[in-house]
Amino acid sequence: MGDKAKALFRQVLSFNIVGAINTAITYGIYSLLVFVGLSYRAALGVEYCFGLTFSFFLNKRFTFKDGSKTTLVGFGKMVASYAVVLGINMALLSWFIEGFRLDKYLGQLFALAISVACSFFLQKFIVFKAVHD
Repeated sequence: MGDKAKALFRQVLSFNIVGAINTAITYGIYSLLVFVGLSYRAALGVEYCFGLTFSFFLNKRFTFKDGSKTTLVGFGKMVASYAVVLGINMALLSWFIEGFRLDKYLGQLFALAISVACSFFLQKFIVFKAVHD
């Protein structure tokens, strides 16, 4: 395995570890908010706000090894990427719940599977792109 392949493998592995921790926490937040009566759409919005910040700092440091100073522009790129992923997640979640009549919890698990892949590529090639140029 070449150096580039090893680096990509390490990034994917690290992204998934950070993502698993982030997903466990944010899914817990989502579930708690739905349980207490918040709409699934509002719960998803709150979940994303927390997850965005958590993910930015952990992926910056551990996944993409970005040692540069954290800037508003860098964080803005993360916000933009998360807005795209939130749109994808919301569309999928609505489709799974309203179109397929899945449970709100199961629907989000399915939507996450697709959203996570989108998030990795957006972060790798847009948010932390300068690290890889």
